[in-house]
Amino acid sequence: VFDTCQVCLNLMALIWRLRCGKSWLYVYLLLEFQSSVDNFMAVRIMVYIGLLYQYLVDTQEMTAKDKLPPVLPLVIPKKTSRM
Repeated sequence: VFDTCQVCLNLMALIWRLRCGKSWLYVYLLLEFQSSVDNFMAVRIMVYIGLLYQYLVDTQEMTAKDKLPPVLPLVIPKKTSRM
């Protein structure tokens, strides 16, 4: 989805746009496969959300008067022996 994202090599993102009244609701499913713990995952999630917002602006899905759509980020850790 985002051609500017260099860290998305292990990333799979699906975006659904649903009509909710007079506006749109974006459901953003983000799957990232990692082999180790990332202590800065929150920062990377913020980057992905920012890239989604930038994509919506660049494709004119949003205008200056629109509110940013809500995004609910979920991180599901892989079970390891350290948990």
